[in-house]
Amino acid sequence: MESIWRIATGQDPNREDYEGIEFWSNPERSGWLTKQGDYIKTWRRRWFVLKRGKLLWFKDQAAAGTRGSTPRGVISVGDCLTVKGAEDVVNKPFAFELSSGSYTMFFIADNEKEKEEWINSIGRSIVQHSRSVTDSEIDVSCQQKTRLWRKNQRCLLMRNVELIFIPTPTVGHRVPFLEFARRLIDQDDRIRITILLMKQQGQSHLDSYVKTIALSHPFVRFIDVPELEKKPTLGTQSNQQSLYDFMRNMFLLCEI
Repeated sequence: MESIWRIATGQDPNREDYEGIEFWSNPERSGWLTKQGDYIKTWRRRWFVLKRGKLLWFKDQAAAGTRGSTPRGVISVGDCLTVKGAEDVVNKPFAFELSSGSYTMFFIADNEKEKEEWINSIGRSIVQHSRSVTDSEIDVSCQQKTRLWRKNQRCLLMRNVELIFIPTPTVGHRVPFLEFARRLIDQDDRIRITILLMKQQGQSHLDSYVKTIALSHPFVRFIDVPELEKKPTLGTQSNQQSLYDFMRNMFLLCEI
């Protein structure tokens, strides 16, 4: 019955969507997830494979390990913007969502550890395969730089708006902030954005992504926030005072 339904609704993916992806060999990540259906909103357990910017799923592990198998579905993660927890959205533990500008898909992992590992793996793949992180865009030509400079000079004659973003140091939070900043600048040249970057170990793969935004968008400024030499002690001051001191220090830092 399920096969007949898939044929009738055209749910099987186009082979071009995963052409050249050897999903049966050395995936970046694979394992069981429970996925919500696109048409019939039921939950089905599927075997997922992440490789070379594609998230594919199969009926079981044996199908995923067979050359020539047809996946039940495939997502190009390079077209996605966010991956984050979604327990509050679907009211189920260990749930997370993967979203683009036009759709959102929900998944459930077997436990909290696997949920976080899937979010981190998909987040890294978004960064690596996003259209914003290509060599051609990093290598900005002199002609492009000239146009950006002239665009900058024209915008200086207009009234500008300054925004400050403070994303948390996680892939699932930082990538959406950077994409949001990039799209704001593309929509209105009067917007200036300062992004405070809090470093976290093991996220060097984000450097090229930040470099791309910095080169192609001169109105986005990045400031690396240094770690505090003296860590605050819990209970020594009120939460309101801690937040006030933090924001004041950040604004002072932006003026340096």
